[in-house]
Amino acid sequence: MRIWYLSIAQALATALFTSNAMAVSDKDMVGYMADCIQSFDLDRQIAGCTRTLASGGYAPAFASRASAWRAKGEFDRAIADYSEAIRLAPGTATLYASRGNVWTEKREYDRAISDLDEAIRLAPNFAELYNTPKFSLIYNSRGVVWQAKGEHDRAIEDFDKAVRIDPRFAVAYANRGESWRLRGDLDHALADQDKAVALDPNGLLVHAARADTLRYRGEFKRAISDYERALRGRQDYIPALTGLGLTYEKMGNLANARIKFEQAVASRNRERLIDVSRSALVLQLHFMKVSESMGNHDSNVVDACCVD
Repeated sequence: MRIWYLSIAQALATALFTSNAMAVSDKDMVGYMADCIQSFDLDRQIAGCTRTLASGGYAPAFASRASAWRAKGEFDRAIADYSEAIRLAPGTATLYASRGNVWTEKREYDRAISDLDEAIRLAPNFAELYNTPKFSLIYNSRGVVWQAKGEHDRAIEDFDKAVRIDPRFAVAYANRGESWRLRGDLDHALADQDKAVALDPNGLLVHAARADTLRYRGEFKRAISDYERALRGRQDYIPALTGLGLTYEKMGNLANARIKFEQAVASRNRERLIDVSRSALVLQLHFMKVSESMGNHDSNVVDACCVD
């Protein structure tokens, strides 16, 4: 990530200090640019990029502001800024990849595929990107979209390319394992997810992904261990809390299942998630099922997970 921000800083510096259209002092502009390229304070980043853009339309400033909008969950604004950056720098592979990732978060998968296809087509024009670990990110992103569309053969093909480019890309192994699991091949799934955990032993996603496969294999104690390992990294990690709830439910331990579902719902409420994804619906349905089995028909807590 630091490398990406350095490239943004260099591009902004070139654009700004070769421009004769600066409406503010060089000193002020340096401050605005510094705010625009940092990512620790998103509001300051947006303000810095906006002030920078007041002196001209610079693709790197639009891209940096878009990344801040995306981090804040303002996906339409992120799309608008990435689109403007692409208009100004239409041959830039990373801009299409970034916009494609936002389309994915909006669940507009066909648009995501279109942008990621274009990023892959343009990548050979960028020596600093092509066949580097950064290029593997684009294949992984497209694999995630194919997976979301249920096209697991195509997803596996893209994850194959990602790990071929970067053999230490733990998340791509975990994602490929997820596609194997969704195809019903639990042995291939577990092999990939074991590899992912070996590469990233502290990763939340890789432990939760392997735990899901172990749960489907009926290896509940190992699944619980992996979910709990993920939760040691982040106590409110929703996939692990939901997975633990499903595991305990499968084991017939409805009291523990309800506790974990309650914690997952509380985490969604804290994050103010308005989520109608399959994972959110699974959480709702299983929470209600466990509550009813325990003689508690109050589903208000569940309903709260998906409204603002």
